[in-house]
Amino acid sequence: MDHICEQIQLETFKYIKQEVFEYLEWEDMEECLRNWINRYNDDSVRKSLDIIPGLTYLLFQDNYHKAIPAIANWLLYLFAARLFDDIQDRHERNMWTPKNKKDELPIGLALITAANVCLARLDVEAGVMNDILEATGKTWSLGAKSQSQEQGTLLNLEAYFEKVIANT
Repeated sequence: MDHICEQIQLETFKYIKQEVFEYLEWEDMEECLRNWINRYNDDSVRKSLDIIPGLTYLLFQDNYHKAIPAIANWLLYLFAARLFDDIQDRHERNMWTPKNKKDELPIGLALITAANVCLARLDVEAGVMNDILEATGKTWSLGAKSQSQEQGTLLNLEAYFEKVIANT
C-alpha cells in the first residue's frame, strides 16, 4: 500500500508542477507548494489520507492515472484549507506558509482556483463531473461551516461527531 501511495503522490505532484506552476509563474506560491510537498516524505498516514480520490479510484478501476487531475484538485484544496486554517487560528508560520503574510490569502485563493482548473481537466462524463462538483462543494462547505463554530462549545455526542467529520 505504501508503494502505491508514493507512486500516486509522485505522479500527482508532477502533474501539479506541470499543470499549475506552468501557467501561474508565481515563485512564492511555488515555493510554498514545494515545501508543503516535501513535508510528506516522513508522513505516510497523511500521504494515504490526502490521496483519497486516487485510492477510491483504484477500488473501481485497474489504475489511478485517469484520476490524477481529481487527486491534484483534492490536494490543492487541502493545502488551501490548511493555509486558511492557520490564518484563522493565527498559528506561527509553518514551513509551507508564504514568507510575506500579505500573500497568505492570495495564495490560498490561487490554490482553490488552480484546484478547479485541475478538476476541469478530468476526463469524465458530464453527469459524473456534476456529481463530483456537488459532492466536493458540499464537503468543503460543511468543513468551512464547522471551522466557523466556536471552539469549546458544548455539543451533544451526535453534534460532536458531525463537527469532527466536517473538520476532517
